Amino acid sequence: MSSPTRERAAEIVDRIRAMATRGTVRQSEFELADIVKESMAFLQHEFDVQDVNVSLDLDNGLPMVAGDRTQLQQVLVNLLTNALQELTSSGIIQKRIGIRIELVDDKVVSCIIEDSGPGIDPEHLPHLFDSFFTTKESGMGLDLPIAQSIIESLGGRIWADNQSTLGGARFAFELPISLPETNH
Repeated sequence: MSSPTRERAAEIVDRIRAMATRGTVRQSEFELADIVKESMAFLQHEFDVQDVNVSLDLDNGLPMVAGDRTQLQQVLVNLLTNALQELTSSGIIQKRIGIRIELVDDKVVSCIIEDSGPGIDPEHLPHLFDSFFTTKESGMGLDLPIAQSIIESLGGRIWADNQSTLGGARFAFELPISLPETNH
């Protein structure tokens, strides 16, 4: 890609990321578990057709988080779809996705999505959240950078590694909990 083309592409990505994080934001408080369950329900037909076993593990008494429900659901659907695609294209017989939501400390909640697939090529790990980086023939390489922008706009962070308890890839993000307002 020539330098002017690369600069133009980077400008387009910056605009898409800005739209993803600044568009019509409907800020509200909600339980992260509810958004995860909605995202799972959205993809349930695909899980069934592809014979993927999906489990959800929740800590008790999880606090609320704040943000745009639709944007966060977009992140979750993208992460779950990526896991589903890796499982179905890899020839893995026992296709499993595990989702865990847990309290990290008194200020942060995490969501961990892991699969039983082949994992991520270690050479690809540092580039997963780079714009236009993809390992898929038909991918554009924008889902993960947009997911990162959304999570960061909510004050969180997102990462990926091969530390899955199921043997494959693990994607995780953390979000600050919504603290009750206090009057001073």
